[in-house]
Amino acid sequence: MIEQNLDQLIKQSSHFITDLEEIMDIILSADQVFLYDTGSIASHERIYHSQDKNLLSYFKKAQDPIILTDTIVKELKLTERNLSYLSQFTNVLYLHEKDFLNLIKIEIESRQATGKYVNASIGAFSDLIPLKQAIQELEHDPNSKMEHDVYEQFEMFFERISNKNKGEISLLWCSLIIGIFSPKTPINFVSRDSDLYTFVSRCYMADPYVVTNKPKRFISLSSNETLLQSLYTLPALSDEEFWEYLTLYRDEPHRGVIYFEIRNGLKIQSRVQKRSFSNDELRDRFIHKDIEIVY
Repeated sequence: MIEQNLDQLIKQSSHFITDLEEIMDIILSADQVFLYDTGSIASHERIYHSQDKNLLSYFKKAQDPIILTDTIVKELKLTERNLSYLSQFTNVLYLHEKDFLNLIKIEIESRQATGKYVNASIGAFSDLIPLKQAIQELEHDPNSKMEHDVYEQFEMFFERISNKNKGEISLLWCSLIIGIFSPKTPINFVSRDSDLYTFVSRCYMADPYVVTNKPKRFISLSSNETLLQSLYTLPALSDEEFWEYLTLYRDEPHRGVIYFEIRNGLKIQSRVQKRSFSNDELRDRFIHKDIEIVY
């Protein structure tokens, strides 16, 4: 019943674009695509309604789409407050995971599309060994209908583990689907979740010692801290305005920040570091330009 009400609300809402051909056209023409995680939407929505501040609006160009998967929408429970916040952006796309294959089929021949869809699914689930193995077994089942069975395996697996990290995997899966038909489109994950960073890094970040002719995808991960560091460089904001954003969007200053040290203007590439910073500490590091935040 809840799912039916949610589907009806989405279909009736003017905030979401749901037509698959229109979604594909928007993604293909976009300078970048934003995949927005549940926790970040909830946090950003709360700040927007209480303080009338919208951090993401400084970085999302008018036509850049924000994509919400069905899992993210369900986790949000899609309140009127969510809709009011999201309505500040143009091109909010809604994609149900069960439509991923149909999205690919718009431009790619059916059998080839199915193969690419399965490979993308295996890649997305590579950290979830039982789910990955279940998809691989489907490949060898002559009676399997991949367009239905992959999604069913996805749903059953996460039901067994109480939907832990389902939203993060849904976004990763969506990014790999987009990479099939729009491989040059940059994708930006907006999230505060450390598990998403781990999943995306393992999936996309190539081994620097392996030489390949395969084109690299432009994938970025934006936590509040990375967005704030970019915000600090914008000349339009006064120090007082920046401090207001910093205190609002770092309501959990004990969160571990992943970063590179910068010494004498050079980034120390030996390894990323992770530690928490107070808001005062982080602002000082921005001022002295001795840190580059990764996530």
